[in-house]
Amino acid sequence: MSIFKYIRLFNFRGNHKVEVEVYREIEKLHQLVTNHQMLLNQEAPWLFLAIIACWGIPIPFLSLRLLAAGFVLNIFFYCKIGHRKDGRKENFLKTADRIEATIKSSSFDKKTQESMFFKLQNLRECIKGISAYKNTWIFSTCMFFYGLSFAIFADSIIVSIRDRILALL
Repeated sequence: MSIFKYIRLFNFRGNHKVEVEVYREIEKLHQLVTNHQMLLNQEAPWLFLAIIACWGIPIPFLSLRLLAAGFVLNIFFYCKIGHRKDGRKENFLKTADRIEATIKSSSFDKKTQESMFFKLQNLRECIKGISAYKNTWIFSTCMFFYGLSFAIFADSIIVSIRDRILALL
C-alpha cells in the first residue's frame, strides 16, 4: 500500500509536506499494528504448548504452579514483542490521538481531512475493535484456553483442599 495512492500528485498547496507526513505517519502506525498482531499470533502457540504440557501433569498443585510460570514467561515474551520498533513510548491509541490532533490543527481541505479521518478510524478499529480479535484470533484462542485451564486447575485444587479438610473432620 503506497502513500502516493492517497495523495494527489498535482497538489501545489503550501501544506503539501505536512499532508505527506501525516499520511506517512498513518501508514507507519498501520504497519506497526499489523506487525504487532502478527507477532502475537506467532508467539501464541508457545503458550498453548505450555498449557497442554500442564494438562499432562497429574498433580494439581504442580500443574497450577507451572501454568502460572508459563503465563509469566508468556508475559515476558509479550513485553519483548510489545516493544515498539520506532522507539516511542506511547501506545498505539495515543499515537492515533496525536495524529488526529495534527489533522485537526492543520489547514487541510475538507476532502483531505475526511480521507485522513477515515483511514485513522479504520486503524483504530484494527487496534481495539472486533477486527483486532479477528487479526489475533490465534492469540485470543490461546488466552481463552489459558483462562479455562486456570479455572479448571484452581477448581480441582479447591476441591482437593475441601476433601482433605472434610477427611480431617
